[in-house]
Amino acid sequence: MRLYQQDTNFVAWLLTIQRNIFINNYRRSRKRQHIFEHAVDNHLIGSQDRTVNNEGESTVTMQELDASVDQLSEDFKIPFLMSYRGYKYHEIAEVLDLPLGTVKSRIFFARKQLQKTLRNKFEASNFSEFLN
Repeated sequence: MRLYQQDTNFVAWLLTIQRNIFINNYRRSRKRQHIFEHAVDNHLIGSQDRTVNNEGESTVTMQELDASVDQLSEDFKIPFLMSYRGYKYHEIAEVLDLPLGTVKSRIFFARKQLQKTLRNKFEASNFSEFLN
């Protein structure tokens, strides 16, 4: 990566930056088109008149999610809820007066803790169905 140096051609430097941005965007768009072309062709492979029901949404209610979020410590719960409500990481960091990396890690660990809590809860409830 070359940095701009004083007393050199500034316009040429800007044109180089614009050219590189264009090339990057062009390559990125080609990859996206390539992926979607194959996805359209492959969506019928192996499809039959069968459907698989996903009961994940119906088994986890909002009350259960709220209860799991309430079990989190305040350090994790506040950044997680702010992220859930649409705040950006840097906005959360400013409001809570925390470093950006701390906010990101707390949200990450809150998600992991919620996944673990819900997994344990529903694995235990599904196991109890087999015992009855």
